[in-house]
Amino acid sequence: MAIPIFFVHKTNSSYLKYALKQARKYNPDSAIYLLGDDENNQYPFITHVAISDYSKSADEFKKVYRHMSATNIDYELVCFLRWFYIMDFAEKNGIESFIYLDSDVLVFSNLTDALKPFESLSIANEGLAMPAFTYFGNKTALVDFCSFMMQQYTKPHYLNRLESEWEIHKPKNWGGICDMVMFQFYFEEHPQNLGKLDEIINDSVFDQHIRTSDGFEMKDDHKKIAWKNGQPFGFHLQLKKWIRFHGIHYQGHSKALMYKHYKGGGFYIHRLKEYLQDLRDNYQIRTKIKNFFDNILFVKLY
Repeated sequence: MAIPIFFVHKTNSSYLKYALKQARKYNPDSAIYLLGDDENNQYPFITHVAISDYSKSADEFKKVYRHMSATNIDYELVCFLRWFYIMDFAEKNGIESFIYLDSDVLVFSNLTDALKPFESLSIANEGLAMPAFTYFGNKTALVDFCSFMMQQYTKPHYLNRLESEWEIHKPKNWGGICDMVMFQFYFEEHPQNLGKLDEIINDSVFDQHIRTSDGFEMKDDHKKIAWKNGQPFGFHLQLKKWIRFHGIHYQGHSKALMYKHYKGGGFYIHRLKEYLQDLRDNYQIRTKIKNFFDNILFVKLY
C-alpha cells in the first residue's frame, strides 16, 4: 500500500505549489494531504484538509506553550502545532505509517519504495533532528511524541531544562527552543527504533539542506547537482561516487531554487515570472557592483 504524505502550511506561498505537484508526480498512488487554510485550498490533485477541523490537541498545547526562541512566535508555534494537527487527523482517519514533508522540499522518488529500509522504525528524520522529511512508522509513535512535547511545558524538571537551553541561546539572539530541539530530547530518551533518513542506503539519500555540504561536493553556495533522467545526484567526496537524492530541502532563501529544479509539470507562467525576476535581480546586482568599482576608480583618479 502506498504511504500517505502530509504537508502542513498556512497561506499560499509561491513555492507551495511546486512541493505539492512534485510529490504527486512521483507518488501517483499515495494519498497526499495538505492541512491548510482557505487561502491554499486550490490544488485539486491533493486532498485539502482544514486545519481548524483538527485543532483540538493543538489548542491544548497552545495553553501550555512558552515562547523561548529568537524566532517570531507565530512561525515557531506553528512548527510545534503541525504535529498535533497531523495526530488528530491520523487518529480520526485510522492512518498508521506516513511521511511528513516540509513545504519547501521537492521529492524525486516514490516515497513508498524509498522508505522501505526504514519500515521497522518508529520515527526517522535527518541529521540533528531536522524534520523536513519525517517518517512515522505508526501513529502511536506520533502520539508519544506529542505527549512528550506537552510534558516539556507541564513538568517542572523538563521545563527547567528548556529554560536552561534558552539561556544559552538568548545572549546570541539566535535559535532557542523549537520542535527540532524537541526531537533531539525525544531521541535522547527514546533511542530505540529511531533512524536517520540522511543515511546513505543503496546509493541514495534524503537531503538535509541544499546549502550545506553534508559530505557532498559544493558549487557556489549549494550542493553541486547533476541530473540524469530527471533525477538529482550529488558527488559524495568521501565515498567518491554519485549519490541520488530522494528529495531536496530548500530551507530559507534556498526556496528561490525550487522553480529551477521543479520537474512536476505545469505552472509555466509562474516559472517564467520567476525566471524573469531572477534576470532582473541579477542585472541589478551586476549594476550595483559595476557602480561600486566605478566609484572607487573615480576616487583614486581624483
